[in-house]
Amino acid sequence: MIYELRTYFFSYENWDTYKALFFDKCLPIRKDDYGVLKGKWICKLDHQVIFMHLWQYDSLDHRQTLREQLGARDDWQNEFIQYAPALLDNQFLKVLNPIAADFDFKQNLNLFTIDCMPGTLKEVLGLIDPKIGQFNTQEFPNPNELTLFTLENHILFDDSKSIKNITNYELVYLEA
Repeated sequence: MIYELRTYFFSYENWDTYKALFFDKCLPIRKDDYGVLKGKWICKLDHQVIFMHLWQYDSLDHRQTLREQLGARDDWQNEFIQYAPALLDNQFLKVLNPIAADFDFKQNLNLFTIDCMPGTLKEVLGLIDPKIGQFNTQEFPNPNELTLFTLENHILFDDSKSIKNITNYELVYLEA
């Protein structure tokens, strides 16, 4: 099993339009037929809205097959894709390998990305209590990064030389 974490950046002016498009067009077309939606959140910054959603697939091949099927749908192209890109400031995609898959994503969470020195991922993972949340390694774009979904608002490390950077996003679960 893998997760696909999609991250989109919007101006405040475009966010409401995209949000309506996502709930009125994207989700009714996709349902859970093209990956299972595990969670969707926003994080508001001074000048941007960050929107993240997490999809579950059996494998990278499964993801590719379902994304191709979705992309072939006329309603997907004509009712959603035609309008969505113009509203985005930026977008990123991460493919995550869950370390444990029993986690309730449908709540307010903190998302920590822990950028590790090459070859130290297992060491850093050993520094964190595994019970505090959902840990994921990355397939790409950065195989030296851990992604942690947790209710905790901070994580403590000794002064580890194995960690380059830690970023935390406070995510608010987005209801329909």
